[in-house]
Amino acid sequence: RTFEFNIPEGTTALRAGAAVISSDDEHVGDLEEILTDPQENRATHFVVSSGLLLKEKRLVPTQWVSTMLDEEVYLSVSADVIKDLPDYREPAE
Repeated sequence: RTFEFNIPEGTTALRAGAAVISSDDEHVGDLEEILTDPQENRATHFVVSSGLLLKEKRLVPTQWVSTMLDEEVYLSVSADVIKDLPDYREPAE
């Protein structure tokens, strides 16, 4: 399997494991996976996981990102909005 990195100059790469912080400064989980649209060649959503044993996963649109740092992703929505998202189930291969 070949991986291609497409990180435009002057941008920050989203990293798995980065803390995801809501607009009301609550740690809502960690970035687990990034979903892309291959036709548009850009990230569209990312999966945020929270919990220790039984992880809850939420699918978050990239439009909700307000700021990205190396180890943190800040959202423009509150923790309640994230908690109200349905559980994300990975598609079967």
